[in-house]
Amino acid sequence: MELDYSESTPEFFKRLFIILRIDFNNTFLKKCFISIISIFLTPVLFGISNLDKEASAIPLEMFVSLMGILILANLFDSEQDKEIYELISSKPFELYFIYIIRVIYSIIYLIIVFGLFLYYMKFRNCDISLVHFTGTLSNALFLGGLGMFSSAITNNFIFSYMIPLMYYLLNFSGNKFLKSFFLFSMSNGDFKFKLPILISGILLIILAIIIKKNNK
Repeated sequence: MELDYSESTPEFFKRLFIILRIDFNNTFLKKCFISIISIFLTPVLFGISNLDKEASAIPLEMFVSLMGILILANLFDSEQDKEIYELISSKPFELYFIYIIRVIYSIIYLIIVFGLFLYYMKFRNCDISLVHFTGTLSNALFLGGLGMFSSAITNNFIFSYMIPLMYYLLNFSGNKFLKSFFLFSMSNGDFKFKLPILISGILLIILAIIIKKNNK
């Protein structure tokens, strides 16, 4: 169904707000809770204090960026249930419109959490720069986008986790084959802006939504 602009504007946004509130409460808050726990585990696992530039990148690239999989990869999972899909599809909004809103508030959430965590690392006397932030966000969007794309083409939530995790593990073999798509570049002393990874992540997210839009 197309967006129904024939109804009054206040009623339209009221119904949109109700749908997004339900969607947010049912699908997003649980992921937020788990991701916050993982963030609190990071200092325990890595010991974040007085780290130099390269050492600061290790927990960010090897652990914190995995939040992209947790927050984005399973974005289509709710509609795997036929009854839920039919319920949402019966509303005056295209389902892809809900997906776009989900992506927007998910990315905003990642930006906020990463920003706060890097600020905490800075407070702990770690050598942190803007490149650490953009590199972590790029990795997260790429891994999350890869999960979304895998879910869209297979219609199976298992692949939304399995494919990005397999790619993540592949990076432990080094950057001999991955080149510009090596996720751990900062940990190896390369602090160039991860433009190929960032662009690829955004494209994967867009392609995933297009596939789901055309394959209802």
